[in-house]
Amino acid sequence: MKKLLLCLVLCGCNFVPELIRNPACEETRDVNYTVFQVSKPYTLVESGNLYAIETKSLEQNIGELYDDKRFSTRGASSINYSTEQKRNMTCAVSDGTYTYTTALGTEKTVKKLKFIPMWISNPEYDKIQDEKAKKIE
Repeated sequence: MKKLLLCLVLCGCNFVPELIRNPACEETRDVNYTVFQVSKPYTLVESGNLYAIETKSLEQNIGELYDDKRFSTRGASSINYSTEQKRNMTCAVSDGTYTYTTALGTEKTVKKLKFIPMWISNPEYDKIQDEKAKKIE
């Protein structure tokens, strides 16, 4: 066992993960939201503050929408998942502002959020795979 460990250390064998965390998701955290108002093109959600998320994107990520529905987004600390699970994970990041008119006729501006992939392809892994493919040819 010691010989095997010594061989791995001397050979410089490093594990290169297939996916890495999307740098844009680094500052996100686990957040619980409540749907405040469903409308098109943006749905208003609340989590301490009011946010606007594109309704189509929200439906793709959490399913059917209705007022008072609760959902969560995972933060960047979510690392103990399989590669397949990671491929489907998203995070919500800031995407400008959205202005809407309330029922009383006043205009309000809120922060817009969008969903992006939380995990992206690792360029180092892709490079290694390309080199392996060239050796096989």
